[in-house]
Amino acid sequence: MIRVVCFLMFMISTNLFAVHYKFNYDQAGNRDGRIMFDITGKESAPVAMILNHEVKVFPNPAIDNLNVQISALTEENPATVELFDVHGNSIYKNETSTGDLALGISANSNGFYILSITIEDERIEYKIIKQQ
Repeated sequence: MIRVVCFLMFMISTNLFAVHYKFNYDQAGNRDGRIMFDITGKESAPVAMILNHEVKVFPNPAIDNLNVQISALTEENPATVELFDVHGNSIYKNETSTGDLALGISANSNGFYILSITIEDERIEYKIIKQQ
């Protein structure tokens, strides 16, 4: 195990890889997401999977815009994107089949929000932080 870590560190330090990944697992041991890091070790937009769609929500914390990217959506299989405040009130709701959304949140108060993305009967939620 130590040899593998040293080898990966050597490969990263010599710029052979542009990105590397950290995988997240649920309690049953199933991989349920991944986080990409660039060569400097800076985290890029986390990637989650819902059905066969890759979902990216960034930046988080957000100031003006919150970007949502969902791969492989179709007119027959759209996604519903909804933003809730801390009291559970829906403050934004949109159905999209393009997969690229920019939510303007500059007028929203600073604090925590919940972003819900639903495709078919599957749902994924993100805790969003709105800052100035």
